[in-house]
Amino acid sequence: MNKAKVKATCIKHYLPLALCFAVAVGLIIPDIGRNLAKPEIGDYGVVQTICVFYIFLCQGMTLKTDDIKKALSAYVPFSYGLVAILLITPWLGYGMFALAYAIGGGKPEGSGINDSDIFPYDFYIGFVLFACMPTTLNSGVALAAAAGGNFAIALLITVGSNVLGIFTIPLMLKAMLAADNIEIDPLPMLAKLAVSIIIPCAIGKFLRRFKVVTDTLAKYKVPIGLSTHTALVIIPNLKISGSRDDITSQSGVSLLVCVLFGLLLHSVFLVFNYTVACAARWPLDIRKSVVIMTSEKTLPVAMTVLAFFPTSVGDPGFIAIPCIISHFSQLMMDSVLASHWADVKETLKEEKPAEPAKGEEEAKPEAAPAPQTVGSEEAKGGGQV
Repeated sequence: MNKAKVKATCIKHYLPLALCFAVAVGLIIPDIGRNLAKPEIGDYGVVQTICVFYIFLCQGMTLKTDDIKKALSAYVPFSYGLVAILLITPWLGYGMFALAYAIGGGKPEGSGINDSDIFPYDFYIGFVLFACMPTTLNSGVALAAAAGGNFAIALLITVGSNVLGIFTIPLMLKAMLAADNIEIDPLPMLAKLAVSIIIPCAIGKFLRRFKVVTDTLAKYKVPIGLSTHTALVIIPNLKISGSRDDITSQSGVSLLVCVLFGLLLHSVFLVFNYTVACAARWPLDIRKSVVIMTSEKTLPVAMTVLAFFPTSVGDPGFIAIPCIISHFSQLMMDSVLASHWADVKETLKEEKPAEPAKGEEEAKPEAAPAPQTVGSEEAKGGGQV
């Protein structure tokens, strides 16, 4: 394989490769992420906020008005997204883990890491808690756009599910875990949504009006795309560095079970939502965004809710571990999915060439397109940030 092919492959799969590297660094050298996470202004980590702001500033600069109109008219996919995130996937996750725990001989009245050598009750609580969460606040939108999905509808689903989740999460957890003393303050969550997503997107969309901005994006689409991927992977590095001690304190078997169940949970969500999206025959870009957004769950909100759990439910430290591992499992899976899915739009377009007129020779097959990355204004590949 020559250098050009190696470079093209690395660019095409930069996101999953960089995410693996970021997770490895967080586990092996956690001090890097911990020191980067230290600077704070109020409740906002400076480095994380800068990364998120930059990602969605670029998103806004590549956001087309037609995409916004298309998202606003796609009320059926949007409505399904909210129902799937807040009602369907929580019960799917609950049923799956209740069955797994019952088969394993677990007893729900237990608590603590020693209830089961393989699947302790606190892990069961953690997975159920994670399944009840709304979609991710920032990574899901970025991954949906990297896959060539419709950024606008991904953004609408993010905002809608996180706002409504303030009201549905306590009801779900009360029904599933009999946890009564859970209250969520909506103002901090809404403020974070505005500061980290809506405001930078609006600024980016305004800047798109200037020709120098669109020309720069077109000229440097690959470097800008790679820079937004880099900003995206810094965020999980900060989180995994902070959680490294909790993760490594567990036995290898418990961690392996957690990882496998985290992958299984996300796989069930992906398969279910993909089946529905395909059956509904939504446009491909809408389908990509809906599948990714309805299959992801947010870790920060899970940690916020966990802080309000009554002590009778379980040990917060152990409950947090499945949430953390599930979060990174979904990021790893969806980064690979986004890299693969970015080519699907190109393939579909190439599979429908204009039919040659009678008597004309068949057109020669076109050369394979250059790998697309987030930040490109084109509809192909990783079209938008």
